[in-house]
Amino acid sequence: MSLNKNNNFYVPAWGIYEITGTSYSDAKLVENKSIDDEALQIFINSGGTERDFAFDYSGNEPVLIRNGVRQESETKEKNILWYGAGIGILALIGGLILISRKKK
Repeated sequence: MSLNKNNNFYVPAWGIYEITGTSYSDAKLVENKSIDDEALQIFINSGGTERDFAFDYSGNEPVLIRNGVRQESETKEKNILWYGAGIGILALIGGLILISRKKK
């Protein structure tokens, strides 16, 4: 949580985020929806030492650039894993069906 002092009160400065974990090194944002969140996740886990981020909005989807290197989106990587798992399961089921038909 980032706060600004306003007289005798504190108000949110730029965001309040729900996280899990017990320290900055294992903290995970509960909702990681954008490249801004991905950059914040890296910043938190580094203890605030990683802060060289840029964003490229020239393509269909924005891309996080970290220390001058383009990063693959974490959410995109998760989707690819789920699609791969789904295709693998379909192939396995298809193989089992073919084997069972050959036995008849």
